[in-house]
Amino acid sequence: MHTEIGNACREADIIVTTTPSREPLLSGEHLREGVHVTAMGSDSPEKRELDSSVLERADVFVADTQAQSEHNGELKVYAGHRPPFTVHELGQ
Repeated sequence: MHTEIGNACREADIIVTTTPSREPLLSGEHLREGVHVTAMGSDSPEKRELDSSVLERADVFVADTQAQSEHNGELKVYAGHRPPFTVHELGQ
């Protein structure tokens, strides 16, 4: 399945994930430079769509709230330490 995801994303400018996945589906190797990723499926602690390699390539991360994303979203992989990118909250 990850090969199919890579093929679908190879030339994309924008990628949106809205899955109930409990393990990362999208990897940094699937992404071209400058792509925009919106990950909406990690809405509970056991869900995760993005591999850490996706986040490592990010310049900016926008969350509903940082606290929510640290508990239920993709930022939970950085629990206890600062992520390597700027985090913005939608309300700001």
